Amino acid sequence: MVSESLWKQVKTADVFTLLNGIFGFSAILASFQGNFPLGTAFILFAVIFDYLDGKIARLSKKASSLGKELDSLADIISFGVAPAFLVYALYPSWPVLVGGMLLLVAGMLRLARYNVREDAPAEQGEVNSHFIGMPITMNGFIFPLAVYLGLSPAFFPYLLLLSALLMVSSVRFRRFIH
Repeated sequence: MVSESLWKQVKTADVFTLLNGIFGFSAILASFQGNFPLGTAFILFAVIFDYLDGKIARLSKKASSLGKELDSLADIISFGVAPAFLVYALYPSWPVLVGGMLLLVAGMLRLARYNVREDAPAEQGEVNSHFIGMPITMNGFIFPLAVYLGLSPAFFPYLLLLSALLMVSSVRFRRFIH
């Protein structure tokens, strides 16, 4: 049984984070069932809830360590596992499998680096002007768009690799949404 004190720690923003993770999981299930339009739509819904959780946490000034960790866990499901699974379900091949694994590993490394960095935003909502490495959430746009555009299956291993490399790079990505 879950401790009542844990539920008392969950803030409104955290509910949106949990919905992000639920939509990521739903994307995986839809892809597994071969419903790729629904799978891509669920990934896009996860992006929306990922945006809303951060916005709510900043506006309410109730960001928390628990929320930060939940956000990373939801993000790896929705923007690491779900896009990799979607692409593999669409185009099962060794290059896509390896690319998906690289995307997942890079996503985990990227999120861990973000969570432990020393210049992380303050809990009161202070926001830095850039990210180091591509935010994993960008996969929530990149892969649904690539699927909707009907890009060639041969293109996806390269897209997976490029996304993985950008996430673990030192390239600065400007924050557009604060």
